[in-house]
Amino acid sequence: MEVDLVKVRNRRYIVTLAAALILLAVIIPAGAKAAAATDSGQTLQVQMQVGQVLARVNGQEVSLAVPPVIREGTTLVPLRFVAEALGARVQWDEASRSITVTRGGTTVQMAADQPAARVNGTVYSLVVPPQIVNGTTLVPLRFVGEAMGFAVGFAAETQTISLTWSNRPPVARIEIGRDTVYVGEKFSYADVSLDPDGDALVAREWENTPPWPQPGNYHLTLKVQDAWGAWSEPVSRTVTVLPPQDNQPPVARFRVAKSTVAQGETVDYFDESYDPDGDALVEYRWEGNQRAFFAAGQYPVRLQVRDAAGQWSQPTEKIITVTDEFLMSELEYNLRYPLPGAKINIDGSRVLDFPVERVTWETGGPTLLLSNSPENVSGEGLLYADRAQGPARLYFYHQNTGTSPLYFYVVAANRGKQPVNLEITRQGWAGPSPDPLTVGQRALLRFLDSQGGRGFVLQPGQSAVVNAAHTRAVPSGQVIHGIYDVISNGELEFAFVALPPGRDPLLVWEELQPLAPDNHPRGTFTSTDRWADLEAKNRTRLALGDGDIDPYAQGWDALGNRPAVNRGNYGVGYRLEIYAGRRTAVLTNPRGGAYAGAIADRDDVYLVPRNGFVAAGAQAVINGVLEAGEKTKMFFLIPAGSSTPVNFFFLGEPEA
Repeated sequence: MEVDLVKVRNRRYIVTLAAALILLAVIIPAGAKAAAATDSGQTLQVQMQVGQVLARVNGQEVSLAVPPVIREGTTLVPLRFVAEALGARVQWDEASRSITVTRGGTTVQMAADQPAARVNGTVYSLVVPPQIVNGTTLVPLRFVGEAMGFAVGFAAETQTISLTWSNRPPVARIEIGRDTVYVGEKFSYADVSLDPDGDALVAREWENTPPWPQPGNYHLTLKVQDAWGAWSEPVSRTVTVLPPQDNQPPVARFRVAKSTVAQGETVDYFDESYDPDGDALVEYRWEGNQRAFFAAGQYPVRLQVRDAAGQWSQPTEKIITVTDEFLMSELEYNLRYPLPGAKINIDGSRVLDFPVERVTWETGGPTLLLSNSPENVSGEGLLYADRAQGPARLYFYHQNTGTSPLYFYVVAANRGKQPVNLEITRQGWAGPSPDPLTVGQRALLRFLDSQGGRGFVLQPGQSAVVNAAHTRAVPSGQVIHGIYDVISNGELEFAFVALPPGRDPLLVWEELQPLAPDNHPRGTFTSTDRWADLEAKNRTRLALGDGDIDPYAQGWDALGNRPAVNRGNYGVGYRLEIYAGRRTAVLTNPRGGAYAGAIADRDDVYLVPRNGFVAAGAQAVINGVLEAGEKTKMFFLIPAGSSTPVNFFFLGEPEA
């Protein structure tokens, strides 16, 4: 027989037991039951005394059919009282005399007079098993309470038992693009609320939402409710709505120091764009504005600008005339005036003639949980799941190939018996977008430039969404990507899931069926990062993600229960310390296909390349020029959506 239930915090439940559960008999006053169920933003406190039939739930007396007793140092209490006080779901099987207690993601299974119990399938020994006394089932309080996430205390001098739990209310937050709009103008806003305990937000109440047909000040207001029923304080953002006005488009304008230059001569551009309404210019769209040109001819340079109201200017154009006079080649120019991320054209076939530097890799760092298979996802399901402790990297990259939007979540669950702290130390995300190269590059840029994020305390049986701040509905045909470095002081289970709108990941993730993998990598890879020191010797190269010089990471697919190979080494962090004996340029040259990434170089983080993408083989990106005796330290990952292998090659200044 199963009890009726009402959903509350983090897949935890408040229980109204059916009257037919006579074996679990206890009398709880209506006021005490209401306090436990609805005072969601307060502390829930339960107190009992050994041998006493009166207990207190939030200060109100509760009568027990059988008082708590101590057997061989273990306190036993009536099971129904545990269900009511701790908010659990209980099943009693008369035939096997077995008990199943469920609270959120934790399931405890016991049987009367049996000295073993299971918590989420793991077997534990009980000093004293459950017992039936005078028709009432008694269970070991500390074992059940701590498994369900409660702090259990015992004062020996008074024989008083206490259980404590507290819920902090959620915090409502609204993100707006700007605080002044015109009547009829599109206004964008977003709910970025959070719960300090990591609970799911189950309800939202908005007031004064757009459109606003009349001028004035409007207070856009939101309050949110967590899964325990606790409401946040309302939060408001004031938006000033101005009378309708014909917004004038901005004016794009620029000048150049010289409109006629030699090959390899620097062209200086000076922006003089403006908006006649005084609106801010929020986006610039340049075309052809190279730092220098390297062949005679005429080259158009165009500029468009967008104002804060969303209007684009008409494009403006100037012609740069390049004469036959030759100052320097494209390569010479970029080596003399290096700009990290600048893209240049090269003879890619000659790079492959350079000798390959064979380095000694040192490995360490986080455990990588990689979810990229199946890469194409058409519906809900479990993408990957495994357990990790300590530093871990949670990495996913997927495309929605279905016909309806999907959400992609990373769930962390505490299956243990002790609270676990989980902290995000570095994070990067991008998408949804139909452009896989841009998604991979932007997520990596954010990851390298990240200062970390929120932390969680996961009680036993509790779960939380790691990427809750960055979840977006992914339309059909678009991709999404996330990289989260985390650290925990205990073992956690991590699950990557895909769900349609309206499905709460904390409620359903354990029920999802695994999706069949494809030819992309997934799995768990320990000590995933790699370190190497090397000297940048003239006309040599280092190959990454090739499976030879840089071997593919070997791991284990916990979902498929088989070995895993990370072809391309996606999610692997590379830390290179490069030394130059003489002035030497360092360049990136992708060989496997189109490439768009980012690199952290000492105190700088830059895009590779600064604009667009690098074509395989025939193009390279300047990383910088090292002076004689100089060292640099680079940190990066192979970007999702890009192809491997990737070469770094070195060009030294000719010796005198």
